Amino acid sequence: MKKILVTGPSGYVGKAFIEAYGKKYSLRLFGRNPIDGYDFVVGDVKNLDKCVAAACGVDIILHMAAATTSKKGVSDRDYIETNIVGTINILEAAARNKVNKVVYCSSVCAVGFRATPKLIMETDTPDPSDGIYGYSKYIGEKLCEGYSEKYGINIICLRLGMVFPLHEFQVPSNMHNRYWLGSVHVDDVLEAIRLSIDDEKIRFDVFHVASGSPHSKFDISKARNILGYNPKNKLEEYIHLKASKAGFFTRILARLRFLLQLKD
Repeated sequence: MKKILVTGPSGYVGKAFIEAYGKKYSLRLFGRNPIDGYDFVVGDVKNLDKCVAAACGVDIILHMAAATTSKKGVSDRDYIETNIVGTINILEAAARNKVNKVVYCSSVCAVGFRATPKLIMETDTPDPSDGIYGYSKYIGEKLCEGYSEKYGINIICLRLGMVFPLHEFQVPSNMHNRYWLGSVHVDDVLEAIRLSIDDEKIRFDVFHVASGSPHSKFDISKARNILGYNPKNKLEEYIHLKASKAGFFTRILARLRFLLQLKD
């Protein structure tokens, strides 16, 4: 059974990964808030010594710890210290412990959202979005490439789209006339991570992990062809469900207003 060090186990995707694959793999968790029932190392990715100690004896590192835009009060310095320095520390820990593989959870912000009539490819010139956050994830990818080349570590970078249902978004008035820049269901993210962990051929590569919706702006053909990634959850189905729920409550509110007017 593969021994995997998981950073960021208290995050949304981290918790989902542990729930889904906690029995398939032997997990060691690394973070600031202990989780009962698991081999847990308390520490912070900003501390190199802690990272090196946590990575001792593992086969794979799943690096998900990050300062994200969904958290309030995150400064540019936080992005740099956690997402860049923290990633350097994890890669250095992998090199020193001769870890075979690293799976790095990046973001589509690394290549950047843009107004373009064509799909955004992994090979497109990066134009990071969301400020320093996007740059920090792109720099993380380049650090992964450098460590893979220098130390021979197999590293896969997954550019995750906006994970739903964690993130909410407004339902467009006509979804068929709107490009969805990049969203992906958490279950499909977990499948992409599993495929990356189990892959034994890739030395280094970067993949978009987005939905299979025709409205998505991020091309996933490379992930399909090389990783075998095949998203199951349709963004349209989620939007229709959300829209129908919104419509139901709208009708209820309208009915209540009508009854109140009759009472007056």
